[in-house]
Amino acid sequence: MVRIGLLGCGFVATFYMQGLSEVPGQEVVAVYRRDTAKANAFADRWGIPVVSDDMAAVCGRADVDMLLIALPNNMHLEAVRLAAAHGKHVVCTKPLGRNAAEARRMLEAVRAAGVLHGYAETEVFSPAVIRAKNLIDEGAIGRVLTVRSREAHAGPHAPHFWDAAEAGGGALLDMGCHTIEAARYFIGKEVRPVEVLAWGDTLVHKDKTTAEDNAVVLLRFENGALGQSELSWTARGSLDLRNEVFGSEGSVFTDVTRDADQRLRARDGELPAGEGRVGQRVGFSAARRSPRLRLPRGDETLRGVCGPWGNAARNVRGRACRQHHHRRRLSIDARASLGPCYDAAIVVTPTLARR
Repeated sequence: MVRIGLLGCGFVATFYMQGLSEVPGQEVVAVYRRDTAKANAFADRWGIPVVSDDMAAVCGRADVDMLLIALPNNMHLEAVRLAAAHGKHVVCTKPLGRNAAEARRMLEAVRAAGVLHGYAETEVFSPAVIRAKNLIDEGAIGRVLTVRSREAHAGPHAPHFWDAAEAGGGALLDMGCHTIEAARYFIGKEVRPVEVLAWGDTLVHKDKTTAEDNAVVLLRFENGALGQSELSWTARGSLDLRNEVFGSEGSVFTDVTRDADQRLRARDGELPAGEGRVGQRVGFSAARRSPRLRLPRGDETLRGVCGPWGNAARNVRGRACRQHHHRRRLSIDARASLGPCYDAAIVVTPTLARR
């Protein structure tokens, strides 16, 4: 059993508690926040037995094995130093520090203490992004040449994000950590970036912040690959989160907020063994709905599409093809055949290669 001390109980802490509810072998035993009224309400909601407004006291508790930092950016360095001083393993929310110097001091502290340390990045653990990376590793798009990532919304949810000194930056720091990590993930973390060009400006929220509310970053890696990031706090229409990975033999796109979650396009209809046909669109979603299959004319094989979902696809392949001429969509419930652990949706749309 891993016993966790949670530092902070705001927006991101709620996400962490939701995620931890699915993780066996752990217990959050204490929570810290300066506002004890809010901390008590949070503890009551999640069944946390101890509430404290003393961060050092939580870090020093004998019944805490690991500290999970869910604090504003300006408190990360202090929290990590306390964790290291008390010999506690630590995971810190993004961004690690407000600048490179803070991040370096945090890293030096945990290395000197000999504790396990982690940075709580989310983008590379999205199911659609993981699936895209698997396809890349299998050779579906050849050598990765360019990664274009976009993360945008209408602005932060809490006042401290708008304070450039307190937060350490604007949209680039807030969301660029995700898109830059996506580029490293797809291109290869062993491939070092060697050149960077960035632009940022306050285009809309001049009354709220002196930090940039829009930014663009270009990263050149030592193997010649290019990472492009687009960040915005001025995008209407809810969160926009997508990646486009272009390779020497094809491309794969992920979009978990506005479209089918994943698309794969390969040259001349060539896909890895068992992956279906060219133009395959594959979607993963947390929505609790049945998967849908839309198939083109003819007998398109869907063997092995997205792992276990391929079994459900094969079960309905013939029937779906027969119904295609009537432009009807066939819905199936994959959860019934795959079990409750696959409570997600998949959309597969194979299309024929142009000859």
